[in-house]
Amino acid sequence: MFRFAPLAAVASGTYSVLTFGDSWGDTGPTYKIIKQQFDKYGVEVDSKNRAIGGTQACEWAAKTKSDKTGATFAAGQSLVNAAEEEFGEQGPDFVWYTLGGNDLAFDGDKANCLKAASNDDEAKACMKASSDKALECTKQLLDPFFAKFPNSKLMQHNYDVPCENKLCHSIIDGGFLGGAYCNGDKFCDNTLGYYWSTIYVQQLRTIYSEPQYTGLDIFGTVQEANGIEGASPGNPNLHYDSGDCGITHEILCIHPAYGTKMADAIGDQYWKQWFSKYVALPSAV
Repeated sequence: MFRFAPLAAVASGTYSVLTFGDSWGDTGPTYKIIKQQFDKYGVEVDSKNRAIGGTQACEWAAKTKSDKTGATFAAGQSLVNAAEEEFGEQGPDFVWYTLGGNDLAFDGDKANCLKAASNDDEAKACMKASSDKALECTKQLLDPFFAKFPNSKLMQHNYDVPCENKLCHSIIDGGFLGGAYCNGDKFCDNTLGYYWSTIYVQQLRTIYSEPQYTGLDIFGTVQEANGIEGASPGNPNLHYDSGDCGITHEILCIHPAYGTKMADAIGDQYWKQWFSKYVALPSAV
């Protein structure tokens, strides 16, 4: 068991945060919601982004060359490398890790499995087979990271309820949710999406303990922001989608745009459920 020393940033007055992974970090709601929250509470932060839209956990786990500097490293070390390049040998105080959705979305075996599924149990088995591959790749990234930076704290979650119109289902949502089995049915897609959280992030919570690893449940946050009846963080209304599919609000269906009330609500949950437990507020706040 690791012994946790005080965060180095407390002494200097500035916390360090690394965003690492996929399009939730660089497209919407983006890493910018991190500084927005720290600014809201008057806390200094050095927030860096190394997320790249469309990337997969297994892609990062296999990577052996830095996108930023061209430095080479062993497979499984890309998160360690990004942390070192951005924050040196001490690493970041916090990491927002966002990966897994694209692993499922681009998994042809999962898509074919869902086409052949005839009931919910078979569809869930398709989801689990695909999720297990992403989970193993995530472990390949997290194990060396926690070994290198035992005092860093990392957070992950299974995204949120997306926009689920026909276009979004066909180009994005169906890939990491219910695909051909659900055929655009919102309750079906959301039910499988919620199931995915139990076999991915919630499963990772049984492998890694807090405060090193925190798995959040934010399902329903965007719905609550848009006034969907009965929805709240951790309690989505599975019969509805995100509640706002406006082109300027939902970027590419699953990405609440930075600066909207949806992205703000997600940032609020990050602070409430995670940052606030470890960040010291200025005495005047």
